[in-house]
Order: sequence, then structure tokens, then C-alpha cells
Amino acid sequence: MIRQFYPEEWSVYKGLRLAALTEAPDAFGSTVAAESGRSDADWQDFLNQGINCSNSMPLLALHNGKAAGLAWGKMDSLSSNPSPSISQDTAYLYRMWVHPDYRGLGIARQLMAAFKTWAISGGATVLALDVAIDNSGAYHLYRAFGFNDAGQPTPLRQGSQLQVQPMVYQLA
Repeated sequence: MIRQFYPEEWSVYKGLRLAALTEAPDAFGSTVAAESGRSDADWQDFLNQGINCSNSMPLLALHNGKAAGLAWGKMDSLSSNPSPSISQDTAYLYRMWVHPDYRGLGIARQLMAAFKTWAISGGATVLALDVAIDNSGAYHLYRAFGFNDAGQPTPLRQGSQLQVQPMVYQLA
């Protein structure tokens, strides 16, 4: 089951996010070191802002009632990710991760489908994301969903040798 996080689930969000950063440190723009220092109030505020913002959608994946994964959709001008393929009608997928115990069950596709539905309802005509070049499983998942490469790879984070491939899915 995929649904939006509830405000009181900030500790679930925190646990999933830190687990994602620990399990896949080269897949995200942030690091476990950077985020583990946040206070509980910071985690609560961050999730509440996402929930209460019309251009943001924090998604929780549940499997048999247990937290299995997360994703975060956001619609904005993406000025920090300039690309000719990305404009203000673009919904960007961030923080996509499924716990290893739940991989292979279709949860990632369900998260992406929920993100797509939300993006379309918000008027998006393009979906966009970045995927680590060495994460072939995620890359092939996104390709199978309909995403295509968009531009040249860029550094994962400032000063990093790791590269991410921008990808887009044209809805209209």
C-alpha cells in the first residue's frame, strides 16, 4: 500500500531515510552523517512542511503494515538542476528507496505510479529524477517505467567523483 505520510509518522520517515542513506550511501545527494545530526524537531518540521505544501508529496510504502520504503515528489522550477528538459511543469522524484527485505515485490513500481498520479493531478507534463550511474537496478527500473536519459551525467554531490544520470518521462 502506498500513501502519503501522516505528520505523526516523522519517526518512521526518519528511520526509513537514515536506513536508505546507510544501505545505499552512493544513491542520494545527502549522507547519513549530514542527516543523522538532525534533531527530532527538525525531522518533524521537515515532514510537516512536505505534507502541508501543495507542491510536495512524501510517500510511504507499507507491506503487511510495515514500513517498506519511501519516495518524495516535488514540483518546482528545479533551478538547482538546470536542464533543457526540466521546466516548471516538471515533477521531480527524490529519496526513492525500498528496504532490501521488500525488494522484488513491486513496491518501487507502486511508489512510482503513486508519484506519477500525484504529479499529473498537479498539472505536471514531465517527470524527472537523477539516478546514480552505478545503480543499474534502479536505472533499469526507471527505464522500464518509461524514463529516458536527459542530458549528461553530473556529480552526485559537490566534490563527488560519483555521477548521476538525469532522466525524464514525458507525460504530454
